[in-house]
Amino acid sequence: MEADADLVLAIQLIKSRLPFLVHTRHVYGHQDGQGKRKADRAAKRARDERLRNAQEWTAASDSEDSADEMVNAEKKLFNPAPMPSEEKDIGTSNTTDEVQINIECDRIASETTQAVLKGGVSPPDPVISLPYAGSKAMFHIRGRWITSKVKTEIKRARRSPAIKVYMMEKYGWDNATFESIHWPSVLSVRSNMKQTQRMQSSKLMHGWLPVMHMRQFITGINYCPGCPCTDETLTHVFQCPNPSIRAACRKALAQMKKVGKKKKIPSRIMDAICHFLQVESNGDNKFHQTTHHCTVTTAIDQQLRIGSHMLPRGFLAKAWYTAIAETGCQSPDIKMNALQRIIWDCWSNPIWKTRNEVLHGPNSRYGYALEQSLSAKLLWFQQNKEQVLARSDQFLANIDVSRIDKLNRSTKQRWIKNLEKARKAFEVENKQRRNGQAPITDWLVTLNDRIT
Repeated sequence: MEADADLVLAIQLIKSRLPFLVHTRHVYGHQDGQGKRKADRAAKRARDERLRNAQEWTAASDSEDSADEMVNAEKKLFNPAPMPSEEKDIGTSNTTDEVQINIECDRIASETTQAVLKGGVSPPDPVISLPYAGSKAMFHIRGRWITSKVKTEIKRARRSPAIKVYMMEKYGWDNATFESIHWPSVLSVRSNMKQTQRMQSSKLMHGWLPVMHMRQFITGINYCPGCPCTDETLTHVFQCPNPSIRAACRKALAQMKKVGKKKKIPSRIMDAICHFLQVESNGDNKFHQTTHHCTVTTAIDQQLRIGSHMLPRGFLAKAWYTAIAETGCQSPDIKMNALQRIIWDCWSNPIWKTRNEVLHGPNSRYGYALEQSLSAKLLWFQQNKEQVLARSDQFLANIDVSRIDKLNRSTKQRWIKNLEKARKAFEVENKQRRNGQAPITDWLVTLNDRIT
């Protein structure tokens, strides 16, 4: 018997228990190409050998000779000699669990075959017990049988609980609020994105975009680049009163209505979503309107429990899907996925792009604050060079104060980078001296000292 004898026997047992006749046939796959000709020839030779062994076994069973010939013929038929490459003894000490399991399965299958041929019966159940015959289930996670995409399911089972706990703690949600988010649309839309788009959507949803509130730990500046706000958060990005961002919001709303009509999203749903985003961007709280349908009102209430500022990030309530389905439109799943993508592509991303243009533009408040910060740091090094720099590095801080404001930003940054390296080296040297370890430079002399 071949290595998959246990599966063949299990299939045959299941077929024998069915009340109807089942015809099996070979389904051609990727292994049935021209590259399998060599394997086919080897299989043909194996079949011919089994046929000869079967003939010997039949002849031995019909004859009245000793039973030894019968036993030898049976061993040849059901336990053929291994191929030349397999003649080496396979021990259990240096093999993996998978190899040992495969060997045991083959042994059990061979013993079962011999028992049936000698007049016995097969086991009451197949050797491999599946949840149901033909399901191809490999294993189960938390009571759910996994039949395909094993790596994806293992990754999801490992990371999903941790992400859920992280989000509930970060946003103050309870389990009911977390489950009220329509996660299937998030999964569907993100699965059709490129890698960079998926990273962008993750940063947007979890608040990891490089706003000044996040970058202040590096730059020390948290000013909004477009308005006098002293702490730029992701929520502020969509509410910034900068004229360019306000114009981008109006343009994004018009584009959302246009694309929503093209995707055949119900008008009352699209109007409610646009009104919700407009009110949120204005910093207002008048999300409800008397003209809203009852299903839309329910969706707005559920969205407010999730958070009004979470809608621009892509956290849509399940009630939006219910409201879409109640309109009687076809394929509400497709409409919900289209709505999810519209919020990201037509609202959030264009506004974020406009914010970056303001940040790197000539009138950026952040740019002015950064210039002032760099100039102040250069001036500090110039005034404290004797305390923070080694004597051999103090020439790096010889700065003409009248020229500091005339230097461009990249020159200041490179200059400060070199000064910071020299300052850290001086700190290490002082630490070594306090520990009684003299640096190697103490043993070096200058050329003038050597001459004298």
